[in-house]
Amino acid sequence: MRVLAVVTAGLLVVGGCSGVESLFVAHGCTDSESASWDLHEPTDPSTTLTIEDCRMDVGACDALCNLELGSDEDFTDSGGMLTGCTVRFDGSTIHVQANYDIPDDAPGCEQEGFGEPDAGGGGPI
Repeated sequence: MRVLAVVTAGLLVVGGCSGVESLFVAHGCTDSESASWDLHEPTDPSTTLTIEDCRMDVGACDALCNLELGSDEDFTDSGGMLTGCTVRFDGSTIHVQANYDIPDDAPGCEQEGFGEPDAGGGGPI
């Protein structure tokens, strides 16, 4: 008998330019991306622990998506933000899909503080 379980976790991202809701100067300056992985058990101990946490609590699945995204250079180098996570358990295979936003490099979409002259005259503050 084959048991199939699907766990979905998500993070609602609300646009805006106040507080921590937006890291970007202009509204709509992100590109939505997705990545997916098939993990096969057994995995390394830290990944196994994260998988088991997700299996027991849907709220813990974002950690699994973030763990897998940590190896994605587009995500880590750009300062991406996880926007959704779906995990499906199929026997010893775990299907992980992460949706995320990365900053858009279109004109007017610079990150706050990016490209601004250094107040100290060139050195790190």
